[in-house]
Amino acid sequence: MGKEKQYWLLKTEPGEWSWDDQASNGGISKWDGVKNKQAQKNLKAMKLNDLCFFYHSGANARRVVGAVTVVREWYEVGGEGVVDVKAVGEMRRPLDLKELKGDEGLKGFQLFRQPRLSVVPVSKEVWERVCELGGGFEGDGKEDGGGDDDDGGIEKEVMEAGAIAICVGVEAATMALLATLCCGPTPSSIELLITFAGKLLTTTCIAFYVNLSDLMCLFANLTHTKK
Repeated sequence: MGKEKQYWLLKTEPGEWSWDDQASNGGISKWDGVKNKQAQKNLKAMKLNDLCFFYHSGANARRVVGAVTVVREWYEVGGEGVVDVKAVGEMRRPLDLKELKGDEGLKGFQLFRQPRLSVVPVSKEVWERVCELGGGFEGDGKEDGGGDDDDGGIEKEVMEAGAIAICVGVEAATMALLATLCCGPTPSSIELLITFAGKLLTTTCIAFYVNLSDLMCLFANLTHTKK
């Protein structure tokens, strides 16, 4: 079995390297300039596909703004150890340090214990809690939240109702046509044709009503998602 995914937090001064800088040009860059021995050790421990919070540090900027993933493990450039990271997506709601510190579920966050460390290990529980508070990040596969399932269910019902209407209509028309062809335009065949035509009309109206109601629900759900 492969090693379990690890989580980290990478700090950067937005004036030196911001989220916009990271997200530009394909989102891939070297993460360099790490001098602290413990931070270097953490950087060296990173593995391919590990996820990292992108954290703006400095006065009036301390917040989690996005997520990156490790695309190349530790290597050296000019005697300096670096990793390559790629922007995954911006936080749907950036989280500042004050809010993070005020959450009971983040009491064990290493960010608070070693505030000067630029490469911080993050537990899975803390990662998930931060993502929960911030609504996740773009590219995490949860762009549409739970709305997709609901909309998909309504769309399925609309399709099923339409299919039922078509099947019933075809069956009724076929039976009426066969009766007319076999018996000729007799009073009984005409009566049968009228009966099936009535059933077809009733079923079609019901199916149309169901489709219209479901479509209205679908449009209402789509209108109220991702505001």
